[in-house]
Amino acid sequence: MDAKIFVSRLNHQLVNLSTDSDPWFKKQVQEALRYLLLLEESLKDDVGLASGGPLQLEAVYSAEDVTDTLLALDEILEIKRRDNNVFKKFLWRQSSSSWQIQLICEMKKLANQIKALSSDNHLHLINKKEAAETTTLEIDDAIPRNILLLLGLRISDEPLAWQRISSYCFEQEINLVGLEEQINKLVSLLILEHNHNSQVIAIVGEAGSGKTTLTRSVYDRVDVKRHFAKRAWVRVRSEAKVRDVLIDILQQINDEMLVEASSPEEELASSLATLVKETSYLIVVEDVETQQVWQVLRNSLYYSSSKSRDGKIILTTSDENNIPLEAKAAGSTLHVRRLNEEESWKLLLKRALLPRAAESDGLFNNSELVTFKERILKKCGGLPIRIVLLGGLLSATKGRNFQKWSSVIERADVDKSDGWVSGLLALSYQELPSKLKPFFFYMWFFPRAFEIPVRRLICLWCTEPFVAPIDTDLAETYFEELVIRNLIHVTKWRLDGTPKMCRLPTVLYDVFSPEAAKAGFFHHQLESSSAEEQQPQFAVRRLATYLGVSTNFIPSEWSWSWHLRSYVAFDTRIQGSPAIEIYVFLDKMITAKSKRGGFVLLTVLDLEGVYKLKLSDDVIGKLLNLRYLGLRSTFIDSLPKSVGILPRLETLDVKHTKLRFLPDSIWKAKKLQHLYLNWIHSPIDGLSLSSLNNLQTLWGLSIESYTPFRQSDSTKWPRLIKLGVKCDSQMAIEFIINLLVCARTDGLVEIEYGEARVTTLQELYLRGSIHSFFDYGIEWNYPNLKILTLSMSRLVYDPMPLLEELAHLNILRLYRGAYLGEETTCSSGGFPQLRVLKLWNLFSLEEWTVEKGAMPRLRELEIRSCNNLKPPQPQGLQNLTNTLKEFVLTNMPSTFGEAVESILQGTNVHIQKNQWRSFL
Repeated sequence: MDAKIFVSRLNHQLVNLSTDSDPWFKKQVQEALRYLLLLEESLKDDVGLASGGPLQLEAVYSAEDVTDTLLALDEILEIKRRDNNVFKKFLWRQSSSSWQIQLICEMKKLANQIKALSSDNHLHLINKKEAAETTTLEIDDAIPRNILLLLGLRISDEPLAWQRISSYCFEQEINLVGLEEQINKLVSLLILEHNHNSQVIAIVGEAGSGKTTLTRSVYDRVDVKRHFAKRAWVRVRSEAKVRDVLIDILQQINDEMLVEASSPEEELASSLATLVKETSYLIVVEDVETQQVWQVLRNSLYYSSSKSRDGKIILTTSDENNIPLEAKAAGSTLHVRRLNEEESWKLLLKRALLPRAAESDGLFNNSELVTFKERILKKCGGLPIRIVLLGGLLSATKGRNFQKWSSVIERADVDKSDGWVSGLLALSYQELPSKLKPFFFYMWFFPRAFEIPVRRLICLWCTEPFVAPIDTDLAETYFEELVIRNLIHVTKWRLDGTPKMCRLPTVLYDVFSPEAAKAGFFHHQLESSSAEEQQPQFAVRRLATYLGVSTNFIPSEWSWSWHLRSYVAFDTRIQGSPAIEIYVFLDKMITAKSKRGGFVLLTVLDLEGVYKLKLSDDVIGKLLNLRYLGLRSTFIDSLPKSVGILPRLETLDVKHTKLRFLPDSIWKAKKLQHLYLNWIHSPIDGLSLSSLNNLQTLWGLSIESYTPFRQSDSTKWPRLIKLGVKCDSQMAIEFIINLLVCARTDGLVEIEYGEARVTTLQELYLRGSIHSFFDYGIEWNYPNLKILTLSMSRLVYDPMPLLEELAHLNILRLYRGAYLGEETTCSSGGFPQLRVLKLWNLFSLEEWTVEKGAMPRLRELEIRSCNNLKPPQPQGLQNLTNTLKEFVLTNMPSTFGEAVESILQGTNVHIQKNQWRSFL
């Protein structure tokens, strides 16, 4: 575990405090910085801590607590200066002074430890410069260059966001080297008639051999999708409950199905059998760790497959003992082997270089590269996980510097053991730039094999005070770098080439997680031991709790919880009883901290997915340091009023809840940057936009209109990136348009529109009549717009000529009432980057023309409830088949579907036909 990360953060915080106006305090801080620099140099650059590390780390943690308190107090004091209560201001100033004195005491303790270690020859000065510090990170041009210089990263080419890894989505064959034989056999077992009796298929292979890659590649094939009407993919951890797994399968097979929380296992199994009866389905059960897990699931799943016309179950495992008897009897077991030398070499080059560059430049036979071949093959031993890790290391040496490759290969000794890590895993960690390491560590905060929404991870990264603050663009750049190095696996991609879900490879998780926990980076509270047995060595900074798993949720000793910066709860229950444990935990932590004369330093409170948690003003109002409050998918129906007055709150996420109204105080949260709502209603006169100068995301707001439009609020969102609003009146839509576009108004009737006001906008969802916005024929000069959704826009003229000029538009959705015309045309050369197009409920649309060369990158097309739309011209639709992967027809006439199937017959396009209820 790299203690330099914690020391660097303390150094950064002290630098912020060194600007204090008090000369005495400023001098003391500068002296502390000198000792801290010596400590930073003393720490090993590779693995673990130098001798005496635990003592140093404990001292660093104590000093960090005080600096965080002081910095928070400075911000709160700034707010209190506007308070007329003189006594309150005096108390806060006194509190700040006492914490200054405490910081000096803590830093003197740390200085004494450093001196003692030095005199005992325990100080190990490392003079070598970390090679990873010169790693080139390709970055988005939205990232300020001064930030890059602070991070010590060199600037290379500047591609668009996600462009560096989008090829991993589009070039799906990149990881399929050596799996061709197994893929063909698995497809045969799944869809050929003579294999109808092979209902259970087992895929067995050692960790990192490619079991998931093999299964996923077949699961996503067009012919497999066409064969199975219903599909589901579940991961089964050892602590998973069978009923929750069954609910997961049911909801994947029928996403409209409502499952009662109290339903017993037997009822769920019966519901599954009924749902798949007389149809074909495929269920993948990934990573079965024990035989007991499968035996419990077996009766439910196997009973379902026996009732199905064509039901198949794929089970993956690393243990031969977990192979089901049914698979053994039917001979339907696939063993994933290691790669041979040529396969290993091919995979290595594909991961070390750009996917296509290896073959296009003839690098497979490059004489300089071939000299490394024998050494590489010996070190990797044909195991894909080793190959991709080494490929990730080599990919970091940009410019095809093969001399640097030689150095990396020499250090990648997989047979050498060095304490808690060995070989490639150790080197993969060591070669990371220091600024990337805490973001890599953060992956261990989540449960093993847990699929993490990339959206959630990026938000948390931006909020966590690792060293210096970062923005979304830089966080995405870090994510890409970790993916390229194969330290993060993207498990689900959107068809527009952006990552949706990710996870840490289990091999890496098992090796690194225990050491990160020992260093106090995080603490997991699980069912396996009592609260007393789980007490960490240090006062932990991040706590992950598993509701419904832990039998000792509330610890008996509170000292280790006083210093929490992040608290994340994972609720394994499916709509169970309301989660009151969190309220009890926070209340006790606040009380315990108050008794010691301080306040809670909690920065992140992420409760996403926790069912009906209890929150109150007496708890939330005391979390003065809180920057991130994640309440998505919690089913809460009210929000404490104190949320809006939290002085440092930057992100509030209440999407997918039952909230319908927000406290008025939210609109006065000056530091608020990201606000995710659940289509909450607010009148225009309730919006005080003058306080929201930092707002970057406003999503899920329904605006009503009670008062006339106020021009003074029209220039308040200069940094807006994502906007999602529904406007319930013409006055409301004019309010939003004037926020987005420079306007000259003459009353409320005639509006003349000019250039875009918010050029930073990347995603826009707009519901409301904007036909006058288009009637003037202005250009949509939003250079960064990537996702656009229009609904009830009531456009009379074809919007495509304007929209197809958006150079970076990836996703376009035209929903009910967006366009009232009868014809639309996608012109040649238009929509150069469009990946997804959805046309829903356009009842007047009759003809859609697609010219040759239009939408050259389109991958997903959905047409829903456009009942008057004539089948497209064959040539127009065939123009899209080079890239189109999914064509979804929902509630469309059968004649339309038959025409599409006839046109696309023999192509690699998957056509999915649905008959659903229509939603707005």
